[in-house]
Amino acid sequence: VLSRVAATVVSYPKAGRTWLEQVLLAALAHHRGLQLGDDATYTKIAASFEDLPLVAFTHAGGSWETATYTAEEIARYTPRNIADGRFVYLYRDPRDTLVSAYYHARYRSSIYWLKPQDMLDDPIMGLPKLVAFMNHWHQLADGAGARALRMPYERLKDSPGQALAELCRFIGLPFSEDDIHNAIVACSFERM
Repeated sequence: VLSRVAATVVSYPKAGRTWLEQVLLAALAHHRGLQLGDDATYTKIAASFEDLPLVAFTHAGGSWETATYTAEEIARYTPRNIADGRFVYLYRDPRDTLVSAYYHARYRSSIYWLKPQDMLDDPIMGLPKLVAFMNHWHQLADGAGARALRMPYERLKDSPGQALAELCRFIGLPFSEDDIHNAIVACSFERM
């Protein structure tokens, strides 16, 4: 299955990765006429179709829930299997990322000790780590040339049809304009 991964989506937590995966899953479901359960993921469903490119999703060490990398460690952490392959670097305005991360950590991950100031100072969850992650992956994307696609979350939000069509072309996904449109409607923030 790993040999079929056409591209990896790399993002810092709260930069839009979950929404992007849901949109790709909805496009796949529309494309194949599938009814999917709540536990479906793009990678799991796409793996059952030999002709569909797989997409992997990772926070590449950026997560505060599954790793304890500091800003200094994040700047040195380069998963070669990702950086040497094709990847989509999904990023978001750091201010919005930190606000969203604060609310997620505090109210969904039960990190009750967290204070707003920690989002600026904390070496595991704060701004230094986010900046190190963003600088590192921007540099890797620069060096990767045509193997990398930079995708700002704000573009996905403001022009989802165009941005998703570009992303699908880059990855080699066979989704039509109709598949993408239906996925955007199905995954609108009002419906989710």
